[in-house]
Amino acid sequence: MARRPGDGVSLTTRVRFLAPLDPRLIWAEVQRLLDAPENYRYSHNAPGGRPLYKGDYWPMNGEYYADTDQGLMAHAHMEYGHEGAPLREEWDIHPEYADEYPIDKRPPVSYAELVLDTGYDDEYNACDVHAGIVAELAQWSPVPVIWQLEYTGEWFDVSELQRLGTA
Repeated sequence: MARRPGDGVSLTTRVRFLAPLDPRLIWAEVQRLLDAPENYRYSHNAPGGRPLYKGDYWPMNGEYYADTDQGLMAHAHMEYGHEGAPLREEWDIHPEYADEYPIDKRPPVSYAELVLDTGYDDEYNACDVHAGIVAELAQWSPVPVIWQLEYTGEWFDVSELQRLGTA
């Protein structure tokens, strides 16, 4: 399911896995759902430290990051917690940012978060593509899955996918 590279605005959908699940299995399933070819290019960074600010290191989440412009229906990026631990969130790492993330606006604790991006000017309906991927991930996953509606920032159970598109 190749797509033409888009140069416009994109839809971003976040998908959270609410219990520990092997991130390698999630990433493999994402590749399958994207119809990724054998030569699918991505980077993997294991949990550890990396420079965030000059001279400042913080314990980051593990991550998978697909190279852009591979002609697939969505670009994927995923972060996951260290050895089955929940994700480290910005407010956990830098408490001074806590005011920017009030407790009632924070997403539920997650063990992995997938981010999908699809251009609106591509040959696919971005909303339907994302709804379909989220629906299939939820059906595949042995742990609960939720997704975020980009326009409002609200998180929903997969029973609410009609808010995003046709699965």
